[in-house]
Amino acid sequence: MPRKLIKKYLPEARVLKRQKLFQIFGHWLGDPALWQLSRTSVANGVAIGLLCAYLPIPLETLAAMMLAILFRGNILVAAALVWVSNPLTWPFMFGTAYFLGAKLSVVLGLFELEFFQNFPIARHYLDLWIGCLVIGPLLAITGFFATHWLWRLHVITRWKQRKHFKLRNSN
Repeated sequence: MPRKLIKKYLPEARVLKRQKLFQIFGHWLGDPALWQLSRTSVANGVAIGLLCAYLPIPLETLAAMMLAILFRGNILVAAALVWVSNPLTWPFMFGTAYFLGAKLSVVLGLFELEFFQNFPIARHYLDLWIGCLVIGPLLAITGFFATHWLWRLHVITRWKQRKHFKLRNSN
């Protein structure tokens, strides 16, 4: 990954620690894994951010930040990727999740209880949650491995460029 490009746009950790929202987490923000741009911490941040983006709850960014602290992912990457879910993408994301959840609930026979006949809104909400709990983790796993793969590809490309540069300049 282009570390210099990412560092250019990320604020410094000491500046963020002075913010009121970040002061909630106290001493946990001192962990270097939350701020460094290593392959593991960025991949964890990507997975956490994409997982939380598919949660139909308010304050997903706060949830992503807490999970990033818990699983030692890059906190800024996790918080930024939650914003994949925004008012422009909600119809596509949650429409797909609802459709998948409705199909799965019919296949699994989840709504044969009398409660769901009396409260159809509960059925629709549960369909949405089922779809989100299937798509979210799949997207998080895909993002995790894609980040590792792209990071590795970038490192290999850089090695080859340096090797080619050294060979050309040594002659």
